[in-house]
Amino acid sequence: MTTKTYAQLVTLASVTDGDLIAGYRGAGPLKTYTATIVRTYMSALSLPLTGGTLTGALRTATGNEGAPTVSFSAETGTGIYRSGAGNWDVSVSGTRRLNLSATGLNVYGVCAATGFTGPLTGNVTGNVTGNVTGNVSGNAGTATKWATARDLSLTGDVTATLSNVDGSAAVSGAATLATTQTAVHTWSALQSITGGFLNGSASKSADYTLVAGDAGKIITFISNSGLDLTLPAGLSAGHITKIINVTGSTLAIAGDGTSSVFFVDSFSSPLANSRSCWVGNIGANIWYVFT
Repeated sequence: MTTKTYAQLVTLASVTDGDLIAGYRGAGPLKTYTATIVRTYMSALSLPLTGGTLTGALRTATGNEGAPTVSFSAETGTGIYRSGAGNWDVSVSGTRRLNLSATGLNVYGVCAATGFTGPLTGNVTGNVTGNVTGNVSGNAGTATKWATARDLSLTGDVTATLSNVDGSAAVSGAATLATTQTAVHTWSALQSITGGFLNGSASKSADYTLVAGDAGKIITFISNSGLDLTLPAGLSAGHITKIINVTGSTLAIAGDGTSSVFFVDSFSSPLANSRSCWVGNIGANIWYVFT
């Protein structure tokens, strides 16, 4: 039988059943034990390499991001460590990716999940892919389109319909001006315009704005092209003037920005060359243009 002396016995690998083990003591003579006793004692105080149950607390060093305390033999930069008081961290390849503290959970990097349940408080920066069910408060940085397309319509004096609007592209539609003007200013009002063509005629070869003295006249636009006729606000009701265009081009007819101008009898501005029309004022700011 062989007697072996160990200053510090760490492993049972070199202890055979026939050995006598002499253990080092700080004072007094060496104690000698059989290998069986040593094996039994060490097995009770340590876990086998193949695994087992730890009955007490396991405490490790603090570690850091690049060298976590609990890691892997093939990848020492991946594991867990303590970054500070009350903080538990996970490092992957030497970079912190997860932090758990008394205030909550922090994820560093992209967070991908197959589902999430519960309130989410705070700012969300980045892309969200998938459905969000529940109440959402705050501003969305971008939105590609509405979930459901809608038809939008305008009613009143102007009617229009915009179909299949979802925000993904521009949508346009034609607007129609209602004929409510005829209910407000009827033909009987036009027929009540007084006065006659007693004031002669005049010719114009430049842009022109009607004045009170033009009532009852025939005004002929000549000798130039692309002229404008302005129907102003402020003239007394009952003003009527005949307009003739022989400029060789069109004559644009419009209000001054304050007056309202209504075109009737399917007539619209501009007035074509070699054509004529009437302009009548039935109120201080209301003009009708008709053929």
